[in-house]
Parts: sequence; structure tokens; C-alpha cells
Amino acid sequence: MSKIILEEQVAPDTPATNKVAIYPKAGGLLYQKDDAGTEILLSAPGIHSGTGTFAGAAGVTITIGSTLAGTSYRVVVTPLGVNAADLASIGPVGVGNKTTSQFDVFNLGSEAGTTFDWILINNS
Repeated sequence: MSKIILEEQVAPDTPATNKVAIYPKAGGLLYQKDDAGTEILLSAPGIHSGTGTFAGAAGVTITIGSTLAGTSYRVVVTPLGVNAADLASIGPVGVGNKTTSQFDVFNLGSEAGTTFDWILINNS
């Protein structure tokens, strides 16, 4: 079996005209840098998911389950088993206080106790 072993590194200098650099950064993700200096993530981003329970404006802290390389991830929250009236009582939902290992989910309505699914797409 053949393999290529690359050492993780910081982004290299911009390559010469008509050249492209391919390299892994910390965390093992693979990147490309073109001759214009544009860096593009080549590896598939990590996906994490789970379930939580709304706790109102106080928020609930969700532990990701691993430590990510950065906080430039996206989180999507979906309330479970709700109808239109339930959605109105949940109110607007937001994500904040992101760290590399956890984030908070807030809902501004009066509803606390409804469960939700979350999915995190890691862009770092």
C-alpha cells in the first residue's frame, strides 16, 4: 500500500505563478494555497451532533465531545416534536459563547424543557 506522509505546518508562503501548495495544518486538515495567496480547505469538515434541552434566555451549554482547532464552526438547532404554537413559545433561537469544546444555545421565548437536535459543521 502506498501512502504520502505530510507534516502539519502553518500556511506556507504564496507559491510562484501557476503553482499550488497542498499542506496539512494543525488538526490534520488538508489545505491548498494558490498563486494568488488564497487558502482553501480541501478536507471534509468535521461534523458533530447531539441533542439538548432548551433552557430559555439563560441558555444551555452543549459539550461538543472533542476539542476543535478553532471556533469558526456553524451550529444548526432544530426543535423536536413541536407544532406552530410550540415554536411561538420557544421564540428566537441563537448560539453563542463558542469555544473549541462547547457552545451555548439560547431561546428567547418562555419555553424551557423542549428538546432539540443540533448539528455542528467544523470549518476550521
